[in-house]
Amino acid sequence: MNKNKLKRFTMPAVVSLACAFLVAPSYADYCEPASSSSRSPYDNTTGNTRTALSVAKHQYQGDDGKYDCISYSQMLNGEYASNTTGGKDYFYFNNDANVGDSLYFKVNESVVSRTELRLQSFQADSVDPSPRFSGTFKIRGSKAVRSEDFTVAQLHVDTNTSLTTDANVITNSPMLRIAYIHSRDGIDNHFWAIFRPNPNDNGSGAYEYVSLGEAVTGAANDNSFIMKYGTNSGTKIWVVTNGESTRFDISQWKQDDIYIYHKAGCYTDGDVGDCQIQFTELHKSNY
Repeated sequence: MNKNKLKRFTMPAVVSLACAFLVAPSYADYCEPASSSSRSPYDNTTGNTRTALSVAKHQYQGDDGKYDCISYSQMLNGEYASNTTGGKDYFYFNNDANVGDSLYFKVNESVVSRTELRLQSFQADSVDPSPRFSGTFKIRGSKAVRSEDFTVAQLHVDTNTSLTTDANVITNSPMLRIAYIHSRDGIDNHFWAIFRPNPNDNGSGAYEYVSLGEAVTGAANDNSFIMKYGTNSGTKIWVVTNGESTRFDISQWKQDDIYIYHKAGCYTDGDVGDCQIQFTELHKSNY
């Protein structure tokens, strides 16, 4: 794996948190479970709900312990939804001084283990052009109650069996995640890229861990990530956090009967503690 320090963090000219109408792609939307009620992010500025991404689906575990999701029509372009308010304590917009429009994801360990925004699925052999997902974010909340292990971005297997038809693929574990880990291998307060090279294996030794540098915390912190799938002539996935990068071999994943998708947010995976992430930008391209 090639690890190097980027000289500059750059963004493509794609949809960000404050611009650009998106035309919804033609793909089958579904919720998990199908009977879930829809939720939209709450807008603390207007007191309404608000739509959030034409190519995305939000997974949200509400107070009643079930999953709720909605297929969005816009991404932070100023238009508002008229459906029932939901998730205002865990998934909401806020217009902050010196930052502007931000999308907040919160996890309270006594209520919810994840709050996530999901992009549409694509075939795992789709590498030309390379799908890319990126964002900038701040770690919020009190350090005293913060989880020591939480995920901010993932590339996950789609569990919809009409899409992922390979019966040997383990679908309940991510292909890749970018996670904050308080302490691992003598390294403290770092982000890690955690990659599963074999889609049929999620055992204890099935993952590769690469440190991607120190997490920035505090009042004015800024962090960033990039996932680019299918670089190096379609053989690698490129992962960047705060300018530190690595590449993983995706050769075992490149199958037309496996579908994968990006998602961002806050996921503690049952770890003790809370999590609060403020995304100031989210970008997607080549979908």
